[in-house]
Amino acid sequence: MICSGRDKIETPEQFKQAKEIVQKLDLDGLVVIGGDDSDTNAGLLVEHFMRENMKTRVIGCPKTIDASHITLECALQTHPNITIIREEGAVSRFGYEERCGLPTNFDSTYCYALGFDAATLLQSGKTGLISSVGNLCAPIEEWTVDGTALTSFVDMERRHGEFKPMIKKAMVELEGAPFKKFSSLRDEWALKNFYINPGPIQFIGPGSDAISHTLLLELGAEA
Repeated sequence: MICSGRDKIETPEQFKQAKEIVQKLDLDGLVVIGGDDSDTNAGLLVEHFMRENMKTRVIGCPKTIDASHITLECALQTHPNITIIREEGAVSRFGYEERCGLPTNFDSTYCYALGFDAATLLQSGKTGLISSVGNLCAPIEEWTVDGTALTSFVDMERRHGEFKPMIKKAMVELEGAPFKKFSSLRDEWALKNFYINPGPIQFIGPGSDAISHTLLLELGAEA
């Protein structure tokens, strides 16, 4: 790993430094692991490296969970009386970091597949893609891997008074199936005892390979 950080690559000096480092290390490929800002950096590096006729190819690998996705998943699994989804409320800046426990079998396999896919894309001579895994409702042996163009996620956002190309944050979609399922049940949960205790994460035996309610609903399955 070269480094970890939260910097936005945008100045000529930063692009020059990136070029010098990958040339010094003689890199054939670079994998950028992160969220919207990191993969925006990946897209900008692709453009710069190609303009400079460099051999280094760049692949993005998604990592970050933004907004209230974890909150929504917890609500779907436990049925609390009250759940606050930030996408429904007014915007107020309050920075915080989410931390969680051990990854599930699904989490570990999914992340391994993303990394394997990223390496395979580089080995195949691809650049400007983000690794993706599909057919996730099927057994692991039937999952598919692919690469999606980074540019397909790019939107124009106003940053510091200027419009800049940015990969849009993946917020909870209020018109999406997971939120609609939650919204249809929360009034009843607020007044009655529908609590569920899903118990600790299981690594072997029944339920050890279960996937999240959110993902099932997004894929059109019943959670």
